[in-house]
Amino acid sequence: NKNENENNKIEFGNVNVEEQMITVDIGTQGEQQEVEKSDQPKFTDKEKEKDTQSTKVIEEEQIEVVRRLLDGSTQDKKKAIELLNILVETSREGMCQLADLLHLGDHPFEKKNITKAIELYQKAAALGDPNAQHTIAMFYQLGLWNFTKSETKAFLYDSFAALGGSVEAQLALAERYLNGRGVPVGCHKAAYFLNLVSDKVVEIIDSTGREIRGDPMTKLTEDLDHLQKQAEEDGDIVDFYRYSATQGDTHAQSTLGTLYLQGVHGVEPNPQVAHEYLLQAVENGDPAAMGTLGQMYLQGLGVEANNETALKYFHQGAKKGHTTSLNGLGYMHMYGFGVPKNFSGAVHYLQKASERGSAEAQYNLGLLFLGKVPPPEGVKLDSSVSPNPQRALRHFNTAASAGHVLATFHLAQLHLNGLGTSPNCPLAMTYLKKVVQKGPWTMIVSDALAKYREADYESALYLYLNAAEQGIDVGFFNGAYILQNTPLRTEVTNIYDKDNKVTGETVRYYPSFDMLSNDTDQYKLALSLFEQSARLGNHEAYISIGNAYYYGLSVEESPEKAFSYYRTAADYKLPEAYYNLGFMHQFGKGVQQDFHLAKRYYDMVGSHNRGSPAVCNFALFFLYIHMLIDWFWIVSDGYGDWFLIGGLASLLIVILFILAHRQARRNNQRV
Repeated sequence: NKNENENNKIEFGNVNVEEQMITVDIGTQGEQQEVEKSDQPKFTDKEKEKDTQSTKVIEEEQIEVVRRLLDGSTQDKKKAIELLNILVETSREGMCQLADLLHLGDHPFEKKNITKAIELYQKAAALGDPNAQHTIAMFYQLGLWNFTKSETKAFLYDSFAALGGSVEAQLALAERYLNGRGVPVGCHKAAYFLNLVSDKVVEIIDSTGREIRGDPMTKLTEDLDHLQKQAEEDGDIVDFYRYSATQGDTHAQSTLGTLYLQGVHGVEPNPQVAHEYLLQAVENGDPAAMGTLGQMYLQGLGVEANNETALKYFHQGAKKGHTTSLNGLGYMHMYGFGVPKNFSGAVHYLQKASERGSAEAQYNLGLLFLGKVPPPEGVKLDSSVSPNPQRALRHFNTAASAGHVLATFHLAQLHLNGLGTSPNCPLAMTYLKKVVQKGPWTMIVSDALAKYREADYESALYLYLNAAEQGIDVGFFNGAYILQNTPLRTEVTNIYDKDNKVTGETVRYYPSFDMLSNDTDQYKLALSLFEQSARLGNHEAYISIGNAYYYGLSVEESPEKAFSYYRTAADYKLPEAYYNLGFMHQFGKGVQQDFHLAKRYYDMVGSHNRGSPAVCNFALFFLYIHMLIDWFWIVSDGYGDWFLIGGLASLLIVILFILAHRQARRNNQRV
């Protein structure tokens, strides 16, 4: 209906596009071009689809080249921008990539240009780019950059982006269905989208042969300088291992082999180098290296896959009782790699490995008892190795408790579908969220932390808010932390009387960040994010919620409510919560004044925060002064001023005497 289409429009920022156009162009990922009908070759639908797919692959490869060049020298960056400027003319991916650079200030030769970035996002979104569609959804969801806040439009754009394969949009939709934001609460709908993302995690693990560690979820309340020093120390340790390996240290050779194979602790993955170190360690009889080498030959990691060689190393390691080798032998018997398929033999080796703490062996046992492995042909399985969902559930649960990602994925499926247990969608969601937060897309929080370190707080805030939209725990907390700890902008206006004399002034407060609209309540948004963070199990968020009520940040000031939140945080043994409770008892804020309870909480700060005893000591010192002053006022009976002056003078004399005595002892020791 033409009239309905005219009245049913959706705004792309400043561009109005009919919903019917969106359905065609975005929904089908349209990249249609007008062509002259005469003298044009005719293609079948399959040929057109194949041509479109090949063009898309080429464009994605070119974008990957651009990203690599952007990490290189100045000359490389120039080449990257030249290539990107060409891609922008025809490629929606190129448009989105350039928009990201301009939006987040990562363009090597241009300053931030939000207007141009939004224009490119809109064009790319209209052409069906899923990443651009998700970005536009973000702008509508939070009302950023003068986009009118609209959950309906945000949901629409994320829906198209999810259909186009955007992981970020799929996670955002799952979060919406989980919390009922703009849509009815639907656990199974949320599970559908989380399963789409979880499948990608499984694919990555299967293709690389190693588990993903995801991004470290660093909170902004942590000692960032200490974390940087720790990373530098990791590099020093790796250098020490390299030196020790050259001196024939077997443990160092084996450890370096594992580091180069897995690519952890700042070491770039290099299976060939890993193989060299592991061979040296095996020659010196290291059982861990035998198991790791067996894995490399079994899976073809940096070497040509060879079952015989894998078996040889696994047998060597198993004789020494090493878990990796025992698990490897169980795995090869389970699938019939290099040996006849034998479930009983597989269970024998896998149980031995699991008894020694192997999560991988527990996972393999779970697969076997779930019936995921075809049984040997012509062999009737007895009850000890036949499919048993309850046993599978127990094995997956044990492996998942040790952080095994694939076991966590299967555990989620069992709870979701009621296999081996009653169906439990909320519990399944808990496991699925753990899986999806192990994917490379969580690097967004690393990018946010880098922006925060560069003092680009607006870009850091945007990235953390984007992470929060995807349900990444630290995104809620860090986004809220930036909002709560950044002072508002103020606008002071003088008030004049009829004689044009200043009689007073009015003060208006605005958000600190340009991307937030003037009517956004910055502190209220922070409080909302902290509350969501607390619901996700981040206990530190209770302290920040308490701070909001204590200082009256966009809520009515209430020391009583603040005290309640601090006490909740204290249940989780957080030193800052103990300090706040001690302070409130000392001064009678939100609770009756009680010096003895104040001292008890200050003592608990010291017992749970051994790295900073000075905080506890200062708190106790001023508490004693406070108690002394309070005692002077009670006993002075009208002469409080003189008693106070005399008491403080006496205290000062005692302190000076102690300091002088300590200095004299040091001088005597030198002599």
